Amino acid sequence: MAGLIFGSLAAFLNYRISKSYMERSRNGSGKNGIISVMGVSFARMLINAVALAVVFFLRDLLPWPFAAVVIGTSLGLSAVSTLLILHLSRCHK
Repeated sequence: MAGLIFGSLAAFLNYRISKSYMERSRNGSGKNGIISVMGVSFARMLINAVALAVVFFLRDLLPWPFAAVVIGTSLGLSAVSTLLILHLSRCHK
C-alpha cells in the first residue's frame, strides 16, 4: 500500500507537469512545440526513474517487503498516471 501511495504521488506530479504544459502551449506547433514536448516527456520519465530509485535505495530502511513496495510503486506510476492523463485528455478536448 505504501508503494502504491508513493507511486500515485509521483504519477500526480507527472499529471501536474503535463497539465501545466498543455495550458501554456495551446498551439504547440513548430520546432519549439516539439522541443517542449520532448522536455515534458523527459521530465516525466525522470520522475518515474527517481521514484523507483528512491524505493530501491531505501529498501533496507523500509519495514515492508521490497517486492511489495516496488510492485505497488510501479502500479501507482503506471495505472494512476494512465487514469490521470485520460482525465486530462477528456478535459482538454
